[in-house]
Amino acid sequence: MRPLWLIRCDANAEVGLGHLGRCLAVAEALREAGSDSLFVGRFEADFAAALANSGFAFSLQQREMTPEEDSAFLEKRAVDNNAVGILVDGYRFDTEWLRRLSNAVFAPVLIDDFGTRGDYSLCRGIVNFTVGASEISYAPLEASQLLLGPSFFAARKALTELRLQKPYREMARPERLLVCLGGTASPRLLQLVLFALAEILPDCEVRLLAPAADTAQISASTRRQAVLPICDSLVPHFHWADACISGGGLIKYECAYLGLPVGIISLNPSQQKETVLFSSRGLGYDLGNGCEQDLLKQNIKDFCENSLLRQCLSHQGSQTFPADAPEALAKQLILWTK
Repeated sequence: MRPLWLIRCDANAEVGLGHLGRCLAVAEALREAGSDSLFVGRFEADFAAALANSGFAFSLQQREMTPEEDSAFLEKRAVDNNAVGILVDGYRFDTEWLRRLSNAVFAPVLIDDFGTRGDYSLCRGIVNFTVGASEISYAPLEASQLLLGPSFFAARKALTELRLQKPYREMARPERLLVCLGGTASPRLLQLVLFALAEILPDCEVRLLAPAADTAQISASTRRQAVLPICDSLVPHFHWADACISGGGLIKYECAYLGLPVGIISLNPSQQKETVLFSSRGLGYDLGNGCEQDLLKQNIKDFCENSLLRQCLSHQGSQTFPADAPEALAKQLILWTK
């Protein structure tokens, strides 16, 4: 019987797809290494379909739960399924929630970007693949309990396969541009991006991906622009694109891992802070927060018209993120269960 991990995350209009996306990547890496996964959480219809398509089992929470109910729900599934480990990803899971779970079952592994929870003694270990991870304190955990930085990036299997297939195409301007700011970007911001691209790159093919509920509110500005619903995998769109405009979350990391040049629009202060660091490492180009229309347009223009910039972003991404990072992550997680 294969060892089983419980993975606790949510995916809905409020939190977007990022937590589920990186948890799916971890689950795929664990599956390749010989372990199964059971997802537990609240997944709205489109996101539940993504889980079903991935082939992983999942247990739905039908309503919002109190921390006490949530930890009890997870505990029961851990015991019933003889789980060897629990992986948790979500900003709502605070120290008190972790304490209840640690007391009930055993200490979980936590995916944590910001190091703001305070008491990490409640965790078996930490996964943080962001570029600034080494600067964060996770006291009192020891170095052996920390998987930090791009060497442990959770890339989905199809993304890893695409990286091996797709060379960077150097060109004066992008001919095929992907725009995907994640599941929480406003239709107004997405429309502004299309307006800017219609003026800057009128002959460029553009695919803008938005939540299915928002696509009717966004209009293509040229016949070469298409507005499509976000799907469970961006890999076919990454394969198609010469460059990408992303939000400040997971998608910019996926682009850097692929060597796909990425311009980044941050949707909140936390994303903006991390994007500044990400851009300072030469992994992406900071397009700002989109609040000032003229500045956004100028930043997009600079990104699209500077071929040397995009070439350098592609090279730096490929150099920073090892192709076998998901494999390294899974091996270390399994070691923690021994």
